[in-house]
Amino acid sequence: MIQSLHVRPASLDSDAETQNRIEHVLQSAPMATLIHTLAPYGLAVEPQPIVCKYLDDTHLRLMFPVTGREIEPGCVVSIVSLYDYNRSRTLYAHAMHAGPDVNPLLKHMDGPMANPKAQSGADGDRATHRIIQHKIALWDRYLRERDTLGNADASRRWRASYYWALKRLYYCTRCTPCRWGSAFFDGPDPSASAMPTMFTDLTTPSQLLNGHTEVVSAVLASEAWTVEVAYAKRGGFRVSDHPRLVTDLGNGCVQLVFETDARLLQAGTLVAMSATYDVRGGRVVAAHCLSAGADPEIQYLRGDVSLGMPPPQPGPAAEPARATYSKWRRDAWSRFWLDDLDVGIAVASANWIDGLWIALEHLFGGNNVSRSHATTRNPEPMLSNDCGSSSIPSESILAIGDKCFAGRATAKGAGVLRASEVSTLMVNLGRRCNQACKHCHIDAGPHRTEEMSLETVDMVLDVLRRHPIETLDITGGAPEMNPHFRHLVSEAHGLVSRIVDRCNLTILFETGYEHLAEFLAQNAVEITASLPCYEQENVDHQRGSGTFQKSIAALQKLNKLGYAQPDTGLILNLVYNPVGTDLAPPEAPLEQSYKRELHDRFGITFDRLFAMNNMPINRFRSDLARNGKLKDYVGRVVDAFNPQTLDGLMCRHMVSISWEGRLHDCDFNQALDMPLADGLPRHIRDFGLAVTQERAIRAGSHCFSCAAAAGSSCSGALSDKSISTPEQIDVCTEQGL
Repeated sequence: MIQSLHVRPASLDSDAETQNRIEHVLQSAPMATLIHTLAPYGLAVEPQPIVCKYLDDTHLRLMFPVTGREIEPGCVVSIVSLYDYNRSRTLYAHAMHAGPDVNPLLKHMDGPMANPKAQSGADGDRATHRIIQHKIALWDRYLRERDTLGNADASRRWRASYYWALKRLYYCTRCTPCRWGSAFFDGPDPSASAMPTMFTDLTTPSQLLNGHTEVVSAVLASEAWTVEVAYAKRGGFRVSDHPRLVTDLGNGCVQLVFETDARLLQAGTLVAMSATYDVRGGRVVAAHCLSAGADPEIQYLRGDVSLGMPPPQPGPAAEPARATYSKWRRDAWSRFWLDDLDVGIAVASANWIDGLWIALEHLFGGNNVSRSHATTRNPEPMLSNDCGSSSIPSESILAIGDKCFAGRATAKGAGVLRASEVSTLMVNLGRRCNQACKHCHIDAGPHRTEEMSLETVDMVLDVLRRHPIETLDITGGAPEMNPHFRHLVSEAHGLVSRIVDRCNLTILFETGYEHLAEFLAQNAVEITASLPCYEQENVDHQRGSGTFQKSIAALQKLNKLGYAQPDTGLILNLVYNPVGTDLAPPEAPLEQSYKRELHDRFGITFDRLFAMNNMPINRFRSDLARNGKLKDYVGRVVDAFNPQTLDGLMCRHMVSISWEGRLHDCDFNQALDMPLADGLPRHIRDFGLAVTQERAIRAGSHCFSCAAAAGSSCSGALSDKSISTPEQIDVCTEQGL
């Protein structure tokens, strides 16, 4: 029997018919044979595919993960199958193995394994080429990390990256950050948006040091240069007429290197033009193209022997410089393919090209172009196309959304999204809750038993003693149901400046919690309470019958204890969640509506309203899928992406602790079991500066919800400017259910 590890299907919202076809493949003779063959080795085929894509009017491509063992060369890691749904027949099922090579049949672009192609048109061949390169780079990284991380962690990292590469192979055809790029000599990507020219005023004669302006003019006027530029032009590339690197080689020769307008790379892409000029002879000794790839140019290695050129540096420094450049080429090209998987082809290309110019300076021993005026390529224009519904197929968001969000969030050239000035420790005390709300992102409820132990609570307190954390933000479930809640609050009272309790309000009337409100007031705990609307019908629909009346009574009780009253210092905030697939409207006018309605109807006052978008994960995702609204919601949050929200994303200023003591970037990543990035501590017992100081943040497709419209965080909106926000302000009466 196949045991599931809950691997999510690659399709966004597989309908019943697709699920039925998946079952047919799993029960087919080719698949059954493989399952039977792998079982004695402890390998299991997962029933939910990581790739599920209709390739044409006849065929469905499925790729299933194979789990059960750590990675080793030749170990089966996935099964690829092709299903002819017109004939209800599995055409084949074939094992795919760990190692640097893809399966031999996949290499043959006209062979049965590659037809129909993963993507239409020429993109199909390019995609196949990329998976070959990705697997080589991933295996090279695995071999390095096996000795440093251990085989278990290195295996998990390889497997996750390889599965992502397979998804890229089949899904990413239109998303700008993940574009495959153009074929060799196809020229710059014709579908990409226009970018400002970078070939005017890159350098001027005054910015060339040591009087090389005459050398530049002589090179540009030479026949050798004219021939090379014509060669580049034939391939669709333009070459700058201002050098980006100029240096003396000795023996009266000067080296010049000019950049091209190459933006998206693959092996062979023309990235620069090199010329060696003999000042004494008044002629160009050599002019040749520099291409992207792992292999260094033969002219730079031993061209001085075969062509009579001077070495790259005078004296004994030449050989070490050559060796360093050659090693950089190999390592950087492997890194390029890893970057391609992590942040997309545009940023990966920009990183490699920037590295090339640094490597060339080391090779030639310096640069006589003024650094203060030299242009550094900025990846932002490369990501200028929107990744909205017109760029990312809705069926692909949940499969590739993590990488697409990473590409969008790093469009300013940051490389990766990073934490900054971490001031909040958010502690999830468990999954137990007296409610079971439809929008709950951690599937909390009365039936859940997970809760943080006293030992882990004391570890949290130890972190607060050792680190300058300003805010302890306590959440759940209903965090107050953890038996150690009061111990945590009492002990933390003098360790942080703020203690926040994420309260659902109805807990104040549960048996055994009758004096909870008084305890919170006595310890000056700031209450952030969920009230998704000020209309009973909407609240009860989202959170359960009777919830609204209990919530109103709880707010009135808190007001009587001094919350949201003048001169008490007791803060009471409310949280609004939209109903259905709507996004949160502008926060300020919504807050005014809440304050007016709650005061006029019930005499309730509060301090602030935080408007939060719902996360399409766990229970809310299932509810959307069940009602056929998942695609609509995903498309809505992507269309409303607002880059102005990125600086304020809550993950950049917090660390989230699960009930088990595990470390996460935010409570949503915790709900999805996404730990901190590789190389960072995984448990609170190992909490240290590396966790709080500019750590790389793991993004997911759910992050679009935080960055949609005016933004969404545990402390409210992230931007004064909203993109694609709903027009309604009086949402509780106008948006309906």
